Amino acid sequence: MSVGKLVGELTQQQLKSLLDYNPATGRFVWTKNSSKHGRIAGQVGNGYRVIELYGRSYTAHRLAWLYVYGVLPPLLDHINGNPDDNRIANLRPATRSQNAANSRKSEANTSGYKGVSRSGDGWVAQVKCGSRKHRSRRYASPEAAHAKYVEEATKHFGEFACDGERPAPTLRKRKLGPYHPVRLRLGNDHPMVTPLYADQKDWDLRGMNHRTKMKIGGILRREKEGKALIERALQRVATEQQKKDRYKRGLLTRIRKSQQEDE
Repeated sequence: MSVGKLVGELTQQQLKSLLDYNPATGRFVWTKNSSKHGRIAGQVGNGYRVIELYGRSYTAHRLAWLYVYGVLPPLLDHINGNPDDNRIANLRPATRSQNAANSRKSEANTSGYKGVSRSGDGWVAQVKCGSRKHRSRRYASPEAAHAKYVEEATKHFGEFACDGERPAPTLRKRKLGPYHPVRLRLGNDHPMVTPLYADQKDWDLRGMNHRTKMKIGGILRREKEGKALIERALQRVATEQQKKDRYKRGLLTRIRKSQQEDE
């Protein structure tokens, strides 16, 4: 929610005037000074909860730290790796290297182990600390290289070290329904979003406002037009094939007649 225009940095007093924070759950709720009084604040995008205040967007975990300690930290780390778990006990200040060390393995990982990559006919472990990269010798198996990675990560990052086997956080999956035909929770290009345009055939338009009816009508009309276009294309193909078949039969008939006349 945007209230007026913010001059300078957001303060703890300004934050508390609009939001109530529960340290045990990590949730923000709008206060009486907001038109959204009583509702949970923010929306989740890419796993992080974002709250708009005074025309600016803030991540909920940074606001939680400001609410409790009175300062906006440059970078915070989620201890359990869940970016929407904003309990104050799950947050700690960190450098970029420490934050990366506490991350799970990348979805693009091809070795199956965090920090391990193929090198020739073997496997190597690599730990990045700041601008320096620490690369191990070559190992015969990815398991051995990963054990070396865990050892080096613990040596350089201590409690921030993570073996990468942490499960991905569960994002709530919001499907499209008749009353929200185009509004997505995580963005149109997010892999967790599954539109129901193809499955939602019998939408009940009663009780909807005109704008929603027009949106749904446009979706259904485009779907119908697309089906009709495909059917016409298939009919043209079938017609062309029938013409070719008739031509072939006529040609064979003429050939037989000419052979009979020659005999």
